Amino acid sequence: MTQGKGKRDKPNIFKPAAVRASYCKTGTVCTKSRWLCCRECKKWRRISCCLPFESMIEWKCEDNADEQYNLCEQPEEKLSDGEVMLSSEEQEASYEQEQKEFREHVREFLKTSGFPSSRRPMLGGIELDLYRLYREVIFLGGYHAVISKPGTWSKIFRTLENSRNGKVTDASYRLKWYYTQSLFAYEQHFFHGKPVSSIQVPKKPKRNANRQPPMKKFMDSFTASLLQHAQYIAQRQFVQKNQASCPKMQKLSHASKGNFGLLDPGRLATPSSIIKPHS
Repeated sequence: MTQGKGKRDKPNIFKPAAVRASYCKTGTVCTKSRWLCCRECKKWRRISCCLPFESMIEWKCEDNADEQYNLCEQPEEKLSDGEVMLSSEEQEASYEQEQKEFREHVREFLKTSGFPSSRRPMLGGIELDLYRLYREVIFLGGYHAVISKPGTWSKIFRTLENSRNGKVTDASYRLKWYYTQSLFAYEQHFFHGKPVSSIQVPKKPKRNANRQPPMKKFMDSFTASLLQHAQYIAQRQFVQKNQASCPKMQKLSHASKGNFGLLDPGRLATPSSIIKPHS
């Protein structure tokens, strides 16, 4: 979908042929379904709208929760009476409506429950799709299941549109914090069924204490080089100072053509004959 002047084109997540959506209206009740195409048999299967279909590119019939349609040998499910497939543009508009309704529901829940709310988070220059993030996390079992497996936040980030520019260096930390701040309480109440009074939102996570900023790494390397050079100069001065009083040192000097058998930068040991010259 093309945006206005100066804005980035928004990718259409429904253009890949592996995802479809259908719509059925019965009286005053409107039902929407999502469909995925099996990677192996190419048959369409109806799935829950809560699944993170955007990242399920390897989906197969055996992954289907509906036992009637979880084998490639089983026939494709037919549309119900009055049910129609939406076009790509209609699917995108329908998804945007889902996003809007989800954000409003989360905002209202946080407000009425007394939890602090936050502004719409930005990541990689793109607004973070909280609806998408929520579905990715609960598909994996929820917040506590995700944090129990190191590297999972990073894997989730790589499935998001926000990872496209490749400039986000602290994606895992920020994604965890945005989820904690905006969706943790919501998940605990609606996904796990916990009463609001028992929900304790985790504090802001700490950044990796072992991670050194680029400048510190550079300074550590620079300091080590200076120290190594100072040691080299000190050894040269030591040898030059003792050449006159130590004949053996003079012979060593001429034999090595002025190198004095010294520690060249990068070497780790000093010859004992130089440290303790023979009399």
